[in-house]
Amino acid sequence: MSADAGQGAGLTARAASGVLGFVIYLVIALAAVLLADTLDDLGLRSVILILAGMVAIMLAMAMPNRVAALLFLWVFAITYNRHIYSFDEILGDHGSQGLYWLPSDPILFLLVIARFFERGMFRNPHELIAPPVWPLYGPLLGICALSSIYAIRPEWGAFEMIRLLKTGLTLMLLRKLLRPTEWWTIVSALAVIVLVQGAFGILQSVAGGEGGTLGAFGLSAEKAGGARGEVAGRARGTLGHPNIFAPFFLQIVPPFVAMALMVRNRIAALAIGGIATAGLLALVASRSRMPVAVIGLDIFLILIAGVAIKRISIKRAAAMVVLGTTMISLAALPIADKIYERLTGDFKESVEFRQKYNVAAIEMWMTSPILGIGLNNFQEELGRYEPLMKQINQEIESNLRKRANLRTSAPVHNVYLLMLSETGLLGLFAYLVFLLGTIARGIWAVRRTDGAVQAACLGLTTGLVGHLFQQMVDFSLWYDASMLAMIIALAMFSTAPYVSARPPWLARFIDGRETLGSLFVRPKLHRPAASPAPQGVRRPYPPRSGLLRGRP
Repeated sequence: MSADAGQGAGLTARAASGVLGFVIYLVIALAAVLLADTLDDLGLRSVILILAGMVAIMLAMAMPNRVAALLFLWVFAITYNRHIYSFDEILGDHGSQGLYWLPSDPILFLLVIARFFERGMFRNPHELIAPPVWPLYGPLLGICALSSIYAIRPEWGAFEMIRLLKTGLTLMLLRKLLRPTEWWTIVSALAVIVLVQGAFGILQSVAGGEGGTLGAFGLSAEKAGGARGEVAGRARGTLGHPNIFAPFFLQIVPPFVAMALMVRNRIAALAIGGIATAGLLALVASRSRMPVAVIGLDIFLILIAGVAIKRISIKRAAAMVVLGTTMISLAALPIADKIYERLTGDFKESVEFRQKYNVAAIEMWMTSPILGIGLNNFQEELGRYEPLMKQINQEIESNLRKRANLRTSAPVHNVYLLMLSETGLLGLFAYLVFLLGTIARGIWAVRRTDGAVQAACLGLTTGLVGHLFQQMVDFSLWYDASMLAMIIALAMFSTAPYVSARPPWLARFIDGRETLGSLFVRPKLHRPAASPAPQGVRRPYPPRSGLLRGRP
């Protein structure tokens, strides 16, 4: 009876998987028909990107592990930082505060469907025990919802709440989804992001032109007219602006710096070191003052922490400081004039610009200290305190929002003052609980893992520390790309001990426990079948152990 039941469940799972594939291919076919009808209204770049996305999804569906393939695509797609306001005809034109969707959202939708069919209905009942994430994110959702009710424009707060709810559901999905293969799939996707976006960014910086990312390949054709002014000649990739590109890289490059310094396999260390170097060069090419300074602090923290947990020797740390300083100095010599011009050219104006915004934000907060003026309502009140800033925002929005598909709203350039002004003391407190709780979860993960997983968690944690420090002069962490990168880090922290206890081949190779030859030739091991675990028993995390030396 049990054998028949198992065979029936297997047939049902395969049938559901086939239905899933048919549904997704049908969606792709319908999208292709719609694309054919609108070719005249789309630019060449849009058509190429849409077709590339369809091909990528079809390839992902052909993979043995569809969930991991779609997860890879989704992580990579969040770097295409565009905001598509398709709901304006239904809800009205609310400017940048309106409801929008991201190019990565359709992939996220397919990921949810794939997880439901392949791991939701027919999942193994032995689930891992991961720390919950709702105690960190839940208070922020509650306070933001309360602030939206009392806002001057409650509909704007409702639009932002939809985005925050989607982010929270994504966080819970990732916590349930990540297993060793999926965990390392995200690391691989981040590596590809560093290489691809870094290459685009460096090309933009070297070319110094006003075209878009694809302009170097003759595919620009941007209706928005390309990048001009302070943005031209600076690395921005497909993230739209150097001040979004640089903080994003500030968060995802340190994991590769940490792994390059700590892994035992020399081949893997050199390869990962190349990824880290490409990311550092792209960060410098963005010419963003604060992120470039903070990445040095991140690397210093990685060295200190590596020495503290006995993964890096003091001699090696000192040698890396000397070597890194020398290489940076040599690399900076050819462009010393540009660096000096960037550091001193508009520094005074930049400081004064941010001071005006900061004063306006504090004055807004003083009118409603507990719950603020309302979530997503900063632009509504800005005209009362800084009419010139309001006018600048309106001009940028009229020129770029619809034509470039960008959320062009530029609030106070300090994410903590932004939260304070819009959601009051309660909102800022809840936001700090989320941020500091994520860092605490990262420290927790570092103390309960070893090998490459520990190095990656250490790098993600230090990168997040640097990002939070940088947000005193920026607000990019509240926008989609960096916010999604943060919840990805939180989900990885929460599942890291399980991943460290059951590493896939990639992790074992990086840790020096596998060779390249084992990728092609694997001995067949005859192991006795394990007895099935009782129903309802969940697989716990391994106990806290610091450095697990000698682990098989």
